[in-house]
Amino acid sequence: MRNRVKNKKRRIAYMLVAAVLLSSSLGVSYAKTDEICQQAETESEKQSESQKESESQKETETEKQSESQKETESEKQSESQKETESEKQTESQKETESEKQSESQKETESEKQSESQKETESEKQSESQKESESEKETETNPGGENLPAERSTVLSSVRNYLLTKDANPDFSSIWNVIGLQRSGLYVPWSYTATFYQNVYAYCEQKNWKLTRTKYSDYSKLIMALTSIGIDAQNVGGHNLFDYLSDYENVRMQGINGPIWALIALNCHPSYSIPKNKEVAVQNTEEMLLQAVLGAQCEDGGWNLAGGQGDADMTGMALQALSFYYGKRTDVNAAVERGLAWISKNQLESGGFGTQGVETSESVAQILVALSGLGIDGSKDARFLKNGKSPLYGLFQYYLPEGGFMHVAANAGNNGGGIGGMLDGMATEQGFYATVAYQRLLDGRSFIYDMHDIELTPGKKVETSQNDGTNETKKQEETEKKNNNKKDHKTDHKKKDDKKNKKSKKETEKKNTESEKKQTGSPNAAKRPSGQTKTLPSVKKTSTSTEKSSSTVKKKKATTKKKKNKKESEDYGWSFDGEDYVPELTADGKTEAETVTQSAENDPKTQVRTMAPAVLSGAALVIVLEALAFGIYRKKKGRRLR
Repeated sequence: MRNRVKNKKRRIAYMLVAAVLLSSSLGVSYAKTDEICQQAETESEKQSESQKESESQKETETEKQSESQKETESEKQSESQKETESEKQTESQKETESEKQSESQKETESEKQSESQKETESEKQSESQKESESEKETETNPGGENLPAERSTVLSSVRNYLLTKDANPDFSSIWNVIGLQRSGLYVPWSYTATFYQNVYAYCEQKNWKLTRTKYSDYSKLIMALTSIGIDAQNVGGHNLFDYLSDYENVRMQGINGPIWALIALNCHPSYSIPKNKEVAVQNTEEMLLQAVLGAQCEDGGWNLAGGQGDADMTGMALQALSFYYGKRTDVNAAVERGLAWISKNQLESGGFGTQGVETSESVAQILVALSGLGIDGSKDARFLKNGKSPLYGLFQYYLPEGGFMHVAANAGNNGGGIGGMLDGMATEQGFYATVAYQRLLDGRSFIYDMHDIELTPGKKVETSQNDGTNETKKQEETEKKNNNKKDHKTDHKKKDDKKNKKSKKETEKKNTESEKKQTGSPNAAKRPSGQTKTLPSVKKTSTSTEKSSSTVKKKKATTKKKKNKKESEDYGWSFDGEDYVPELTADGKTEAETVTQSAENDPKTQVRTMAPAVLSGAALVIVLEALAFGIYRKKKGRRLR
């Protein structure tokens, strides 16, 4: 019995000791928590003090800035006042000077006006005298001035006709372009732009080899491009004079080739024939000139074949020689012989013929030649037959519709157009011949002398392999796309519905998988369309494992992006949590790891983590004390019994 009592006492003593120890540990933990709280309070006080200091510094800085701004504004105002005062003074000075100048200008202008009035009166008197003299001449030479149509009417009506009929100019519109551009009349910019695009596309189709025998095509194209301001030596990187560098190729066409090559070479002072090592005979300007001079017939004219001159070829040859007329004796002699031939072979109508038939084209070439040589055929007695000039001979073929006939009605035909009907070739030649004569009267340069035009390199035009430009190709593609959309509208709807269903199923699967993975993780963030972005679990790992995991995740993301690229394009923006790869901070750790480390170092969070342990220890002590007290009461009761 005594041993049992002793054992019970010992147990009670042990329990009391344990209770004392627990209470002491609780006291220590509470002391620690007090210290931690005090540290947190001191740190917060320090932060608040630092914030107050920074705020005070900012206030002082703002005060300093405001003071400096006020000073600068006051300085600027003073400077502006000074400037305005100086400007006012200068303006007043200028006004006084301008008033003086205006007064002097008015005086000079009044003097000039009086002088100009006197001059105009004298000019009117002289013009009236000339008109009276010309009227007397017309009375003696009937028809000399009474043209079938006025020049201004012919130029304007033919211009309108050409722009209407030749709305899409191409390589065949070369002479229309030259005549319109050199006329000085209004020509829409779109007309020349369309011409250049079509011509460039044509040259691209031909691989810039326009002909095998007729090299005058290159010469005429050079003239047309020059008339619209394009440098023929750089048309999208192509020098058209390269094709005229072979003398044998140019001469293959007969005398017509050298004539037009010489005109093209002289149409602008910047042009020259490049040297070509691959050709058998290098072409030069002198060789072309000697070829034209050497082709003159014994009667003084020129012809493609035969010993007698022809009006068309004589006019073209004199046009080429006009650039050298008055500069070389050999050229002067040849030109004089040619003019004698023209005067001798002119018809009573004032016109000219070829192959025994009078045509409008023949007189047109003669009129251009005389204009190039600076000769007014309407005033030079050598070229007036029965009082009719070459201009009269041309205008007799003019039609009110806005063009020219090839031959008159009921006249002989040399294989050209129908008599009495408007003809295209006759219209273009009649028009530029009238332009050449009008330029002579206006004192402007020869129609083929284009030194007054500033040239720029021709830009490349993207063209298709068939025909037309890149713009027409795009238009055709857009039309095809529109037609396909209309025809297959229902098919597209069905396909879209299927895609929507598939995408919905895939997104649902992905959402379920991501939800399974993300259950229990406190770092799941909401994303659009119900999808979630999974952050990695917070663990301290080595840098090598982090890099390897990030590379694996990036590979997975790229494969996923490739699979869902089409769906993202069709249905807009989307995001999958599995594709997310966390960004690394400057120290090579993830954002979540840096957050947890900062939380561990924070004293407030330490207090929060220790609070549950303290409470659980206190509860244990209370339970143990209650047990001890119960046991003690039972023992005491037994003793009393």
